[in-house]
Amino acid sequence: MSLEHTELDRWLSQGDRLIVQVDWQPLLNSRFQPTNFPNLGAAEYTTHGETTLVVDSPQSMANRLEGLSWDEASMKPCGPFAGLPYVEVRSAATKQYLTSSRQEAHRLNGAWLRGSKTADQRDWIAVLNDRLELAQDRPLNWRQACRAVYDLDPFALMHGVFFSDAKIHGQPKIPRAITATMDALRAKSVTSGGVKKDAVGTRNEFTGGSGEGYGSIPYPRVEYTADVIRSLFVLDVEQLRSYGLDAERTEILFLLGVWEIAQYVAKPRRHRTFCDLAPEAVAVVGGGTLPAVEELVGLIVGRVPANAAEPLVIYHTPPTKKDKKKDPEEQPGEGRE
Repeated sequence: MSLEHTELDRWLSQGDRLIVQVDWQPLLNSRFQPTNFPNLGAAEYTTHGETTLVVDSPQSMANRLEGLSWDEASMKPCGPFAGLPYVEVRSAATKQYLTSSRQEAHRLNGAWLRGSKTADQRDWIAVLNDRLELAQDRPLNWRQACRAVYDLDPFALMHGVFFSDAKIHGQPKIPRAITATMDALRAKSVTSGGVKKDAVGTRNEFTGGSGEGYGSIPYPRVEYTADVIRSLFVLDVEQLRSYGLDAERTEILFLLGVWEIAQYVAKPRRHRTFCDLAPEAVAVVGGGTLPAVEELVGLIVGRVPANAAEPLVIYHTPPTKKDKKKDPEEQPGEGRE
């Protein structure tokens, strides 16, 4: 393999992990709003006696990285990897666009895909079993399965897919090849509050009451400050090589991972209403320099078709109550936050 770029070529041919550390600075004063979890709130833990705060979970960071190559307005791939294959789901009744393997929580094993058929009326699960060469009482051919997944949607090799359906023989699982975290080190809470005002009815007895959202309602608010907000991006190069793809496809996957990191840290990112962060320092752990986005795009041109790929279109029919009774309960897999 040769990427005509000394550092990238060394990482791909010799490295086992590419690790990039990024420190971020809040754009709105020094406070920020972390992610919150149901029945938990902000996730705090202790490191070396200091409070550390989860700003964004690995699931959320994976979604943000994957979303860099998808245009929500047009519901189409975008960016330098728009020419890679993917699967599109349309309504069997109206032919209206529904979703795709780039948006589904479980990608190629998403519920909307599993309940779909091809234009020639083949069940999607049967297509997966055939493409991945899966059969009852047959050992998994890992490299054949990876090649088949690449031909359907390479992003599933980068961001993971778990074929958890009981009808998919062997239920193969491909973990994420790229993982990212964002934590706040030495974090401290900032407690404040506010009031939701009702300019029409201020006395609850004349309205539906505060339980219905009427009236002026005070509420507490907790934000945070921190000495450092830090991300770590880890691209598992060893896993990419284990797929057994040809050199060109391995290079494309590797460039996809590096481009997602470089693209994400190239400018400020707004994670939520009061969490607008600008990259302050970017460093490759172990030495080296992360290439600029423009430099990476130059390497991608010629390897990936310039025009957007025509997706494999499958058609979804909503299951009936009878169908739901027949199907066993499916096991949960890894997905989006």
